Amino acid sequence: MNNDNINSNETGGPVMDSIQEVGTSQLSRRSFLKFGVGGGVLLLGGGALALRSNGSASAIDAMYVGLAATDGWISMPVSGVDGPGVLPQDPFFPDTLAPDGFNVYSFGFRDVSRLGVMDKGLRFGEIEKLRGRVQHTAPVLHRGLRNDQWEEFRVGEKIEIELWNLGLSMRPDLADGHTIHWHGFPNQIPYYDGVPETSISVPVGRSFVYEFLPDEAGTYMYHCHFEDVEHVQMGMTGVLFVRPADYDDTASATKTVYGAGTGSEFNREFTWMITEIDLEEHWLSSHVQQPDWTEHRPDVFLVNGRTFPDTLLPSFDNSENPTGGSEAIDAANLGGANLPERLAYQPVGALLEGEPGEKVLLRIANLGFRSHSIELAGLPMRIVGIDAQSVTGGRLSYAETELAGHGDNSTFESGERVDASYVTNSIDVAPGASYDIIIEIPAGVPGDVYPIGSRGITGSDSRGGGSMRSELHVKPIGSLGTQSRPNF
Repeated sequence: MNNDNINSNETGGPVMDSIQEVGTSQLSRRSFLKFGVGGGVLLLGGGALALRSNGSASAIDAMYVGLAATDGWISMPVSGVDGPGVLPQDPFFPDTLAPDGFNVYSFGFRDVSRLGVMDKGLRFGEIEKLRGRVQHTAPVLHRGLRNDQWEEFRVGEKIEIELWNLGLSMRPDLADGHTIHWHGFPNQIPYYDGVPETSISVPVGRSFVYEFLPDEAGTYMYHCHFEDVEHVQMGMTGVLFVRPADYDDTASATKTVYGAGTGSEFNREFTWMITEIDLEEHWLSSHVQQPDWTEHRPDVFLVNGRTFPDTLLPSFDNSENPTGGSEAIDAANLGGANLPERLAYQPVGALLEGEPGEKVLLRIANLGFRSHSIELAGLPMRIVGIDAQSVTGGRLSYAETELAGHGDNSTFESGERVDASYVTNSIDVAPGASYDIIIEIPAGVPGDVYPIGSRGITGSDSRGGGSMRSELHVKPIGSLGTQSRPNF
């Protein structure tokens, strides 16, 4: 087996030196999954784990993304303390082990792309600083670094995602491996699919480079597939999307979801990852106890790792200075964001904004364990894609059409499918599903506010705290400027 994609310890340190020899007689399911099938062969062959570094972060022809897997603390608004919020549940919420300002234990990924392309003698030490500094939910993946510049994921462009396992600061007893599974990606080979029984899982203190060559545009999602019920519920989930090959945001005809001529043009873009939290499960994990996942009873419902009313607060960017801690929030607040320090590890908001006459694209993915009926009150939503498949016109037909002749002498054409997009004001988003939605804002009075969220989820307190809710705000024409990236 070729181990060149698995990086070994270059600088040492408490995380990088933490891998222990595992004898074959101790090989439980969790220990086996820790290394995947490939790692299992190494264990059985020699007992100790010996993996080599490839010495480089990215191939020249590929876009590079770096992700670090770790744990840490996040914050839900507390009812009566932060305004509307989650009602306290003794002893589960707030968690008394949490540092000041935080109250829920979490797993997650951090964007370390800027650190991953550093000189190899420096990058391990810098990335290790993020141990215990989680992000919930995981970063939105839609771009990578090439020649020190961000480039959008496009059909036909090679993508390399390097996953670093920093270990769990609160649970050193769990030397869990981690993986990246690109949910819905077609035709991936098992080696890069992230299912640990058939591929590689990354042990603590190591990294592994996944390779992808997308051939279909649309909205996907990604998650850790190691002990996936636990790791998904604990926060290791994120939205991922791919642009069509002809995407060009400088021209309206090519700023599309699925390609020119597909009727999926848009002006502004937002992503929603919808999940939920069972506060007891997260408390049990931080207190070194084993949750019973068959008793899953979610208390808090999230969009992009935040619950109402935190969903209405703006996003901030922590990708350019990932080890800066609260500096990203400080910079955002200098710009007038007014974000509380407790949201330092939940950088992505869920507020939608647009101007009269604009088309707003909302990409929704559900990696929770419940279906949600997402309703936009007062405006229609046009569904242009489902599970990374276009439902607009201009798509190639599944079946060929007979033009002439009969049998072996017939001639055929592929044809195109009809426009199957549809307009609604509510959609049912099942676990594992994704939707691409265009919302056209009518010419009207700026200042209009349209509620959007999961219908029937009333929240923890009487004011909707803890619910899956946000809003669409209509701003004056010319006031928003150009988006630098989705959600910003």
